[in-house]
Amino acid sequence: MTSTADRLFDPAFKTDPIIVEHASVAIDAVYNGLSLELDLTSDTISILDYYVTTVGKVDRSILFLLSSATGAYFGELMRRILGGVWVIPSEIDPFLWELRFSSCPMSIFPVAIAAEVLAREVVDEIDSSFCVAPSRVALMEEMLDKAIKVTEEEYFSFAGRVDAIEMGVDFLSRVEIALAEKVGVKPVVFGDEDPMLVACIPLSVMDAPAKPARKPRKKRSETE
Repeated sequence: MTSTADRLFDPAFKTDPIIVEHASVAIDAVYNGLSLELDLTSDTISILDYYVTTVGKVDRSILFLLSSATGAYFGELMRRILGGVWVIPSEIDPFLWELRFSSCPMSIFPVAIAAEVLAREVVDEIDSSFCVAPSRVALMEEMLDKAIKVTEEEYFSFAGRVDAIEMGVDFLSRVEIALAEKVGVKPVVFGDEDPMLVACIPLSVMDAPAKPARKPRKKRSETE
């Protein structure tokens, strides 16, 4: 009999095996505890948040175990929604598992996010902030300053983080598209490149005058 996890992690999705292993734990835990299925669609974020409320406060060791499972599920869901690549520098340290988005120079650390959501507070020695290319940080901060402020409850929830991540990726992706159009190239596909090191189109090109459109050459018959 094929399990839910087997169906969800079809090889066509090219999910990293370590992510499959840990996300499957979250899928099984939610089904066993709530009789609800996580199917890696955006609709299941509310189920994941509800599951967190049933867990309550746990000690640090249990927190880390639950974070790796729910974080792997959350990150894989975001990868399928927004497009991206997992970077796994260490299988034994899930807080280093990074999801780098393909359409913009930004990445997240899903297990770190999960730890804060589970704890309902900032966790010492864990950084769940976005990783953004240095040349785009000021733009991102300006955009976030103008965004609608969220409550503490929203911030420490998977649904709240989805909204923030989608907003960030959408904003930076539009910046990259605009810059690419300005210089007449295709938008960069960032793939697994480190947002902190990747070469980006300089923002200064937006201040440069647009190149005049080249007039089409007339055919000889039109000049005779």
